[in-house]
Amino acid sequence: MSGHSKRCVLLVVDALSVEIVKSFIDMQRLPNLARLVAEGGALRGCHSIFPSITPAATCSIITGAYPAEHGIEGAFWFDRSNQDIAYFGDDLSVAREQGLYDYLVDFGDRLNFDRLAAPTLFRLLDDQGIDAACVNYMWFAGPHQHQRVTPLALRLGVGTLPETVQGPKYLKLGSFVESLPEGVPKQADPSILNRYGFSDQVTADCLLDLARADALPEMTVGYFPENDDLGHVEGLVDAADTALTRFDAFLGEFIEILGGWETLGKTLDLVIVGDHSQVEFGDNGPRVLQVDEALEAFQQATVGKGWQDDDQIFICPNMRAAAIYPRDVDDASLRQRIVQTLVSLDEVDQVIHQDDDGTLQIETSDRGRLAFRPATADDDVCGVDAFGNRWWFQGELETVGCSLNESGELVDQEYPNPLERLRGGFHPGARPIWITARTDSEFGIQGVHTHAGGSHGSLHAVDTQAAVLVSSGIDLSVLANPDRPRIVDIVTLCQNALGDRSPSSADVRRPAAAG
Repeated sequence: MSGHSKRCVLLVVDALSVEIVKSFIDMQRLPNLARLVAEGGALRGCHSIFPSITPAATCSIITGAYPAEHGIEGAFWFDRSNQDIAYFGDDLSVAREQGLYDYLVDFGDRLNFDRLAAPTLFRLLDDQGIDAACVNYMWFAGPHQHQRVTPLALRLGVGTLPETVQGPKYLKLGSFVESLPEGVPKQADPSILNRYGFSDQVTADCLLDLARADALPEMTVGYFPENDDLGHVEGLVDAADTALTRFDAFLGEFIEILGGWETLGKTLDLVIVGDHSQVEFGDNGPRVLQVDEALEAFQQATVGKGWQDDDQIFICPNMRAAAIYPRDVDDASLRQRIVQTLVSLDEVDQVIHQDDDGTLQIETSDRGRLAFRPATADDDVCGVDAFGNRWWFQGELETVGCSLNESGELVDQEYPNPLERLRGGFHPGARPIWITARTDSEFGIQGVHTHAGGSHGSLHAVDTQAAVLVSSGIDLSVLANPDRPRIVDIVTLCQNALGDRSPSSADVRRPAAAG
């Protein structure tokens, strides 16, 4: 350790919903989370990004950046800079079409070291001489080299990853990487039945062992995926019965091992956050729009073949959002025909696309149209959002559930912080056409499954209002809006807790307002 007097632990619980947490606390089902709040901590809703989907959102948590900056556009996108498909979902048919070895290498290496365009918290802290550990988090890029072992079943069936990988000082990646302080026992079961060690239980056991050995470095990040997995099948309420109550029990044991509740705010700070929430579909499941069928008039590229001579579009569903990439970004006629087709569909809530000058256009079938961009000093028709961003707009704010009050402030409701999040979702040069789903719907294409229990990805609050819980030592007042934290604020909270005063930690992140 580098001599810091306090340790900070960031626990990311996939699909941790603020409404579910509040409800379960009220029912006395989460006693340790309740105690965390009662003993000087805080529970807030936390705005996700757009699209509100795990690879992009977890990347925003660990970089403090939006997709426009960090380059991870979703779970499934066309990477124009590399002219290839980026797929990080769990549909085996798509992975096979991509090539299983390419899929493995993309997940194991390219995601962190080729596609990622922003520094992780691990790199930022290492520059300050602060040691960190990463336990089962998919974003781990850092400056320290670690040995990696590809499990036998994957070696035989798919291929072998390179033998080393770069990460923070301490790194645990399922059965692949076991690089922890001396005295911490190995936990991972290398079998596929245990998700190759990427499970809540392995994450919890590793964190508990680090605590028992008094081996937690100044910063530790741990990831718990199963709440989201269960939510997709059962809905988040039933998922919480299993995953959140189990997480709560782990939290109580973890705190006791580290010296008890009196250590919070003194020698230990905790940040617990979700990357997004989920909409719950109910017994009938979602209304599914097969986007490839809806756009059958346009020649479509496929994952396996890539662009063929006559192909016009590539479709990338991201659960309750989908990105349609025109092959020719300058073909305004093609773009408009695609938009007109999409906006007429019952399952589609919003169609969002980008002009040549960066202005975003939102079109709906029932609430009109809206154009917006960051305001300049010469703009008259402007509104200021809850984070101090100033926006020029033309058209109907109702497209994103906003209104303008007498003070010129944008008031949002069912779509939290919509303009910043949409602006932050468009990576420079990519120019997809995004669609969002109505609350009873989800998007698919052939070979991509949908989810009967719950889903996410859209701009709507039901998908995107995650929860953040902090212990008493975490100062929310350092944020642009302490009452409305965003997942892009988590890096700032962790840096501040550790006394980091580097320029990156002092800067209030407003990436959407950049040019």
